[in-house]
Amino acid sequence: MRTIFFFLLFSYCLVFGQNHNLKVSNIPDSIRQKAKAVVQLNQVHLTLEAFNRLHVERTHIVTIFDEDGDFYRFMPMHYDKFTKINHYSGEVFDAQGNLIKKFNKRDYQDRSAVNGPTMYADDRFLIYDYTPTTYPYTIKYTYDYTTSHTAFVPDWTPINSYEIGILKDEFIFTNESDVEIKTKEINFHGFHSKITHTTSANGFTYELNQVAPIQHEILSQGLESIVPILLVSPNKFELAGYAGSYSDWSDFGKWMFKDLVENRQHLPDAEKQKVKSLIDGITDDKEKVRILYQYMQAKTRYINVAIGIGGWQPYPAEYVSAKGYGDCKALSNYMMSLLQEAKIPSNYTVIYGDKDSKRDIRPDFASMQGNHIILNVPLANDTIWLECTSQQTAFNHLGGFTGDRYALSVNKNGGTVVKTQSFPPEKNKEIINGHGKVDNNGNLQLNFDVKSSGIQYDQTYYVHYGNKHDQKNWLQKRYNTLKSKKFNSFDFINNQDEGIFEQKIELSADSYAQINGNNLIMPVVPLGRFETSLKKDSYRKQPLYIAHGYNDTTNFEIQIPANYVLNYSIEPIEISSEFGEYRLMYEIKENVLHVHRTI
Repeated sequence: MRTIFFFLLFSYCLVFGQNHNLKVSNIPDSIRQKAKAVVQLNQVHLTLEAFNRLHVERTHIVTIFDEDGDFYRFMPMHYDKFTKINHYSGEVFDAQGNLIKKFNKRDYQDRSAVNGPTMYADDRFLIYDYTPTTYPYTIKYTYDYTTSHTAFVPDWTPINSYEIGILKDEFIFTNESDVEIKTKEINFHGFHSKITHTTSANGFTYELNQVAPIQHEILSQGLESIVPILLVSPNKFELAGYAGSYSDWSDFGKWMFKDLVENRQHLPDAEKQKVKSLIDGITDDKEKVRILYQYMQAKTRYINVAIGIGGWQPYPAEYVSAKGYGDCKALSNYMMSLLQEAKIPSNYTVIYGDKDSKRDIRPDFASMQGNHIILNVPLANDTIWLECTSQQTAFNHLGGFTGDRYALSVNKNGGTVVKTQSFPPEKNKEIINGHGKVDNNGNLQLNFDVKSSGIQYDQTYYVHYGNKHDQKNWLQKRYNTLKSKKFNSFDFINNQDEGIFEQKIELSADSYAQINGNNLIMPVVPLGRFETSLKKDSYRKQPLYIAHGYNDTTNFEIQIPANYVLNYSIEPIEISSEFGEYRLMYEIKENVLHVHRTI
């Protein structure tokens, strides 16, 4: 029966490829409306032949309507030394479905799969960069590869972008091994009428049909929170030659620590002595952690080194000690080694790093997840979180990149899903205090101090490390509501102990106040004002989502010219709603305007 099944399946795919009508006019208007591209067919067939052998076949046909959709023409083929590419080819068709170009493996560019500060990596991909001459056009890819990397069985993510329509997406999984396969359906509730699911004796099939493009909506949670996703994970696998098995996060953590992390914390004798000298006489463990963390920051820099198992396993602490660099795994392991020498336990922590969305390690589905490593240090009355790849960020500050999400904390006892440092509005502060003077011509002299913390620290501290030219440009943009200004002096202070960024600024602004006869007209808040422009959207489908709230306080004392009086009474302005609270109070005493505003 197995032979007959595979023969029929192969015959079906072959006939489909020969007879499928690729004319763009055949795509229903409901699917192509507002679409940059439409996937006419995406068919993936996974066959787990053994715990360490996965065979993947894929056919992908996508129609591109204009230049905005050209991104979707790329279909990279990722590989490494554990992957064998059996077949990779493509074809291009015009709007009438006529074949206009063929390409195969020799036509592809071979590129590194990593960028940025990477010293060396053996993860690569093939890509064909087709240059279209007319629109619309259709591009078809087929590939076939075998890999021993079974820790990362591809999940089913049929909708992976906004503004792309789907005619048909099929996911076929065949299990020829004795390995148990776990699956988890996510966000299926809104697509039940579009999804069919069938099972067989040794596998299953999911199919998604006729889905109109999803439009991006500002202040929404993100595509991954609304589209269907099927997670697939074997309970026995191989990762770059390392066999592993698990049933839950605890077992997974034990495997990861034992096979990838343990016995890689040895430090040279000179480094051990350095640790002792740095914390000699210090009795508070939190202070010890701070001292050693900032020592690590000063000594190391981030460089990615991903070779073989090195792509998943940290380089030994002695390597980082000698070279002074490493990736997130190596630097976190090195920091863990410094703390271990100080008799302070810490946990190697797997997480998704993403400043644009809070992506979680899924607590109820153990599998290879995450794209980043940090460290957490459980103390008696606190947990310290350490981002080990930055020489600039503050101690015990994760920020928007890894804060407020689920992560996997790993040690010799196993793995535990934990929630990282959170940033409620009261932590995300900006406090402005200033005093100034408006002269008889309406010109302003102003000295002010700005302190930012929490997520607002993330948004500001990096300017401390720029050159003077870039810093001036940053100031001009940040305080753009104050026109005709000149920054006479400024200083930036990055308090890495407390996670506070401070700006000390002196500026002048011409014509801040307008003289109109006997009247002086001026804004009551010189700076710290901002504007937003959101279009009215009567067709919004997704709920409003605001990742982080904030708490701003502004205080100014501004001396105004003599002989001016306020010619009307001032009542405080107060607004309270489900989105927040606003309060503005101001008064004049002895020719000094006092302003207090909170948001």
